[in-house]
Amino acid sequence: MRPVHLARALAGAAMLVAGMAGLPGLAAAQPPVPCNAAALIAAINAVNNPAGGTLVLTPGCPYILTAPFGLTDDGLPPIQGPVTIFGNNAAIVRSSGTDFRIAEVLGSGHLTIDRLTISGGSLPTSSGGGIAVQPGGALDVLDLSTIRNNTADFSGGIGNNAGTVHVTNSAIIGNRANQRGGGLANNGTLTISNSRVSGNTASAGGGLANLGNATLTDATVAANTANGATEPAQGGGIFSFNGQLGLDHSVVAGNVATGPNAQGGGVSNTGGSTLTVNRTALTNNTATGLGAQGGGLFNANAATIHQGQIAGNSAAGPGAQGGGITNTGTADLFNTAVVVNRASTAPGGINNSGTLTLTASLVAGNVPTNCAGSAVVPAGCIG
Repeated sequence: MRPVHLARALAGAAMLVAGMAGLPGLAAAQPPVPCNAAALIAAINAVNNPAGGTLVLTPGCPYILTAPFGLTDDGLPPIQGPVTIFGNNAAIVRSSGTDFRIAEVLGSGHLTIDRLTISGGSLPTSSGGGIAVQPGGALDVLDLSTIRNNTADFSGGIGNNAGTVHVTNSAIIGNRANQRGGGLANNGTLTISNSRVSGNTASAGGGLANLGNATLTDATVAANTANGATEPAQGGGIFSFNGQLGLDHSVVAGNVATGPNAQGGGVSNTGGSTLTVNRTALTNNTATGLGAQGGGLFNANAATIHQGQIAGNSAAGPGAQGGGITNTGTADLFNTAVVVNRASTAPGGINNSGTLTLTASLVAGNVPTNCAGSAVVPAGCIG
């Protein structure tokens, strides 16, 4: 063997060994799926049954999908059993003039991905551009996996339609939806832990649109946009319009809701949704446009905030109010700071026309006022 070929072979072997080092014992013993789409589809078909199975991908391989699978809207065979894919930092990517999502999990399916990127899915007339989870299905996105640059009419990255989705130590980045849920849309059970949802865009719910049960723990929701293209912009970071939304030890920062009557640059909690916030910061979010409300938070139903920080948010535009919070529902704040927020029109801190209580909480340093100008000035808020 020529020296240069030997060097390349040794380098390839080193990459393979490094990629396999983090795998469980049985998975590490498996040969990787060859680096091509046909081999990947064949490997999935071989384990896509009630017994299920585990696949190990070639480290760093781009598996390029150029056509949908059969008569489906999916690049891969729809998942019908328990299938685990150890990605080894590989990517499954659509590269085609034909629109299709990357993967779909059916009601009998449970897909687990680990250290895998899902990218380029496109389904402009349907939901779940990256991955769609159907009623009863389950999806686990684990350990440095990334869902990025996918598009759909609804739920650009992940669409959870009455299934169960867990995102752990992973990222949902740069996805887009024409309607709601640029990064994700949840109509089931969703947990996001130690993960990032950023740079996603939709008409409402730039990062996440929720009408199920969603819990975010140690998560960051940042730099997402609700652009109001098909409906008034609500929830640059998160739009929860039914069900329950919990934020625990998380950060919602730098998100934007833009357009006439935009609501909730960081979070918009409306309809029948109940919001619970614990030790979470809503910072530097913006609602911008004529009559915009709630730079950090817009609440029209029920919200409870414990040890929160609502700071540096803004409501900008003619008649824009509530740089920190706009509340038309019921909100209870405990040991929470609403500080240094700004609005074009008073009040700059809290704009309240519902029921809002402050317990051991601070409202200060907001411009042009803290609460003055509200239809109902909360007790304990001065200025």
